Amino acid sequence: EYVLPRTSPLMRPQRLTPHIPKLKNAPGEAFRKLPKELLMLIVDQLRTLHLDGGVLGETCATCWMRDACNLSLTSRKWAAAAKPKLYESIHLVGQDSMVHIKKKFRMKSGCRLKLLRRALRANTILAKYVRNLKVPDLDPSASRIEQDNYLDVVASIVMSCPNLERLVGLYP
Repeated sequence: EYVLPRTSPLMRPQRLTPHIPKLKNAPGEAFRKLPKELLMLIVDQLRTLHLDGGVLGETCATCWMRDACNLSLTSRKWAAAAKPKLYESIHLVGQDSMVHIKKKFRMKSGCRLKLLRRALRANTILAKYVRNLKVPDLDPSASRIEQDNYLDVVASIVMSCPNLERLVGLYP
């Protein structure tokens, strides 16, 4: 008579093909693995598109800074790549908004400079990134006291940026 082989309760029957576990990526795992240098190259390319040609000349430094700021607000990893490039070259184009002048600072010019000075003094790491600074030209119709205040604000920004190489747009 034929007797069935007895299987031990400790031994399982073997499969013919090995079991391969499925790889399940968590959301954002592939993004976390990207190196910071690659993200900085993407930010450089965005800057090149905005400042060095752009789409038929329809972009400007303000658009570049707005997009880089929004990019830095999306995640910490993007912030680490975008903030150094954003603060590397700061361009304040045009006159200050009337909303800032009337309500907050009660100055005729230099409101954005005061905000920039506050940000750079509060965060010295950001101040170390600044290489180029373009400030708006001083209003020739301003009084002598207003001109002196404007120059003092610009001088305090220059003093707070240890790696500043170039100041453009101010001709006292």
